[in-house]
Amino acid sequence: MLYFRLLVASFFAVSALFIGPPVACGEEPPPATVGVATHDSADDLSPSIRSTIRFATMSLLKRAGATSCTKYGLCCDESANAAIADAAVDKPYVILVHGFNSTPERCATLLKPIHDAGYRCGTMQYPNDQSIVDSAALLSRELKDFAKREPDTKFSLVTYSMGGLVAREALENVKLDPGNVRQLIMVAPPTHGSSCARIVCSGDLWEHGVDGHGGLLNCVYACVEDGLGEARHDLVPESPFLKRLNSRKLNERIRYSILLGTAGPFSPAGLILAKKAVRQSAEANEFVNIIRPALDKTLDDLHDAVEDGDGVVTVARGRLEGVSDTVLLGFNHWNVVNHPEDETVAAVHREILKRLSTMTAKQM
Repeated sequence: MLYFRLLVASFFAVSALFIGPPVACGEEPPPATVGVATHDSADDLSPSIRSTIRFATMSLLKRAGATSCTKYGLCCDESANAAIADAAVDKPYVILVHGFNSTPERCATLLKPIHDAGYRCGTMQYPNDQSIVDSAALLSRELKDFAKREPDTKFSLVTYSMGGLVAREALENVKLDPGNVRQLIMVAPPTHGSSCARIVCSGDLWEHGVDGHGGLLNCVYACVEDGLGEARHDLVPESPFLKRLNSRKLNERIRYSILLGTAGPFSPAGLILAKKAVRQSAEANEFVNIIRPALDKTLDDLHDAVEDGDGVVTVARGRLEGVSDTVLLGFNHWNVVNHPEDETVAAVHREILKRLSTMTAKQM
């Protein structure tokens, strides 16, 4: 019976990956995982099928004995924060919000210089490829719960990549706004999406290694709990989610800043050479000729990787109307969270600290 349930659950999980493009989850997620999502459009109804399958799979896996090994929500090192509490009394509490298929640990280089500068810090972890609306609902709930414990504390959010969209949904959707955030600093936000999202694959099996979760059953559960790629479809340019998000007004209580990279590692010439190679291979090989439409489509979807930007987010698609504090820096989408020793990345840290330093107790 155990193996039968595991087989059925795995079938549901795999099937959901092929169900038409999810944009935002329309079902109420389990309270232990996320908050109640709020949706503004009927466009979200059909993607709710994927959500239904996801939570049904999780239920079956739990009945088969799976347990969750990942804690989602705000995580704050209270001992480290207590040590600097007096020095941080006039400073905002800084929360780092990670991006798609990522974790707080992979973005830790963004947070370290902030903590070293005397700010109380924390991280927000959410199922990193579930719908952005559901992740925003979780962020909202966590910040509201924090306000019950510390009603006078005000936050600055520092986000990486898709984390900026999660934060904006939580702050600009009046149904979610927790009211205790005063600053939003976004690094490499895909404000208007990225064509690269169409070819991004979930890294859950790599992310949730079997050994790290105490067996195959728990690993499968972690992969499903982490989302079934809904966020990837939210990130596609002109997705219903992005249209709704970018049609809203900015939150008047928030001071916005955007840091965009200009050092993408790919070039238009490289993409042209790749397309030429596919064409020549198709002329010489029947199998390549059969799959050529798919190859051509994939290369077309790399458009944003070779435009002026960081290799994933173009400068044009990263900008947000109404945000004048937008700075272009020489980083790419990967080194900004992986190579703190690079001068270009150090420049990002300095720009973040410069903006945090402007938020005094009087302004908060």
